Amino acid sequence: MSRTLGMVAAFAASALIVLFVRDAGEQFILGMDSNWRFLFALVTGAATGGALGAAMEWGLIRPLYSRPIYQILLTLGLTFVFDQVVRFVWGPAGAFMEIPKWFSTKSKECPSDNLLVWFNQHCDSIFIMGRPFPSYRLFIILVGVIMVIAIWLLLTRTRFGMIIRAGVQDSEMVEALGINVRRVFTLVFAIGAALAGLGGVVAAPFLGVYPGMALEFLLQAFIVVVIGGLGSIPGAVAGALLVGLARAYGDNIVLSGIQLPWMQDAITGSPALARASTVLIMAIVLFIKPTGIFGKKE
Repeated sequence: MSRTLGMVAAFAASALIVLFVRDAGEQFILGMDSNWRFLFALVTGAATGGALGAAMEWGLIRPLYSRPIYQILLTLGLTFVFDQVVRFVWGPAGAFMEIPKWFSTKSKECPSDNLLVWFNQHCDSIFIMGRPFPSYRLFIILVGVIMVIAIWLLLTRTRFGMIIRAGVQDSEMVEALGINVRRVFTLVFAIGAALAGLGGVVAAPFLGVYPGMALEFLLQAFIVVVIGGLGSIPGAVAGALLVGLARAYGDNIVLSGIQLPWMQDAITGSPALARASTVLIMAIVLFIKPTGIFGKKE
């Protein structure tokens, strides 16, 4: 109980500190070059996420490992808490983050299908299959691929990954071998939170940042994991591709509408239909294979 109260007090104190130093910090950061500002955001986002993740696991999650439902309720509740903290400190309005100059330069040679020219000129787009494709979107895709490969290698090709998998399967046996499983789980939670912070910073120039975005993407992440299968990295990749394609095609249909040959006007729909399409895919997958595409029965 004292540990939980300490964590709540620490979060409250952190919010007040951020509130007091906000103006000076904003002036310092906004005075940076866009490239350095982006690098600063990447480092601080990952570091802050990792620190918060470790603190949350140690103070709040660890006592609830034997009660998974409580873990879900707690983390969902923390999402609302942090959302309100963001509103209190920065207000309800969203914010825009400038795309770094590395990916936004416009010149006579841009866009280009020559990788060397594209790299040297820092073009804002590149020709792919005869069509211009935004460079920053390509960067986001590259970061996602690197993250997936790095996590897969960590879990399957390293001693630390073996300890993680063994600790999940039989933590008591791993403890008997002299390994501090609790410390390992804290580190895993911190790594996951750091990657979430890093992903948020990478997506910010493309999507912007606003209160409530965590819940929106939390739902999409949940759908991805359920479609792919719990505990499966290939499943997460497949689920993300399905959800992404469904959203892209859904948004396109909503904007352009559907017009059959015998129709005079196209039928348009609400943007909510694009989001609903991902839920429909999840329902179909679970109906056919309840464990998900790559999931296995325990």
